[in-house]
Amino acid sequence: MATKKARLESESTEVDPTFEKILEEMEKIQNQMDEIQKKKEQELIAIECNHQKERRPIYQRRNLLCEKIPNFWSTAFQNHPVLKSLLAKNEIQLLNFLKELDVETLDTKNSLRVTLKFNENPFLQNLTLWKEIRYQDSDDEPVITASEIKWNPGMDLTQNGSSNKEEEESDEIQDSFFSYFQSSDDGHDYDPTELALIIRDELWADPVPHYLGLSSDDVDGEEPDEDDEGDEDDEDEDDEE
Repeated sequence: MATKKARLESESTEVDPTFEKILEEMEKIQNQMDEIQKKKEQELIAIECNHQKERRPIYQRRNLLCEKIPNFWSTAFQNHPVLKSLLAKNEIQLLNFLKELDVETLDTKNSLRVTLKFNENPFLQNLTLWKEIRYQDSDDEPVITASEIKWNPGMDLTQNGSSNKEEEESDEIQDSFFSYFQSSDDGHDYDPTELALIIRDELWADPVPHYLGLSSDDVDGEEPDEDDEGDEDDEDEDDEE
């Protein structure tokens, strides 16, 4: 890492030598603030990890309810604006057998595991698929592992999938959803960590709006302003007169 003095000297704006030491002191202060922010972020992750443990029984009860609705998770996946673009038409046949989605926070570094559990079906030999993202030090790339998929003979959906998107957009789809659970992440067009976070933070965190096909605007719609309501009432009174 370059010294602060070297950094100051490398700036395009010339620095008056009189202020150089002051700016270096300011850089030291900024570094201290950055360390405090980093510590805060680590503490927040640790808190969230503990909260995840507390919520585990609640999520498990929710999964039992989801199983009572046919194709609940399949429909939620197909309605998600990002995830649906990864689904090939023939993969939806397998997704209809999905009975449980689970996401577990593994440690205070925010590592996570995404798990899919299926009912008996003609496609899979192993009915549980998982993807794990393990964070190391903050500057290191995460270690990514997967369960692999044991397909029944002639039923490998990652080998010959057709896009679930419109015909004119199909050339943009170069990956399938279930290839995400293969052991290797080489050759994918999407970031495996980003996809895991989308599943965790958007679909798994609150799946009902996705099942119902509600947009974010429908979910987050704001209530009318009291002032606006007042204006409408005034207009109605004027019309009556």
